[in-house]
Amino acid sequence: MKNLILILILFVIVACSKQILNSNSSVYNGQLDGKWNWRRSTGGFAGQTITQETLRYTMGIRFAADSVYMLRNDSIKDRDQYTISRGKSIISPDSVNIIQYNAGHINQVIVSVTADTLVLADNVNDGYTSVYVRDK
Repeated sequence: MKNLILILILFVIVACSKQILNSNSSVYNGQLDGKWNWRRSTGGFAGQTITQETLRYTMGIRFAADSVYMLRNDSIKDRDQYTISRGKSIISPDSVNIIQYNAGHINQVIVSVTADTLVLADNVNDGYTSVYVRDK
């Protein structure tokens, strides 16, 4: 009986530690919808900064209700589905919004999102933090 209670308590703790957000959430509320043009990424093992000038091509990301499109030179390079959840990350001891991709892409922390700027950080060691500007 004690084992059953312990398992139930553990289940409740795990279930409460990750709250999935949907489009009705005040945190999400469609803020990501639309096309975002990539400006730069900083990080990696060497702590380098890369831009479209150093790569010699443009990149972007377009969010829809439950799909995300990765763009290269304005063409769709990849498509995936995603959810946004609250959880622990490697960049903050606090609970943060994490974009979880379904097809093996690296999950990303939403560092900040405003009307015109989106900052995403790879939720892995030696990952990159990328800055995007909303397409007008």
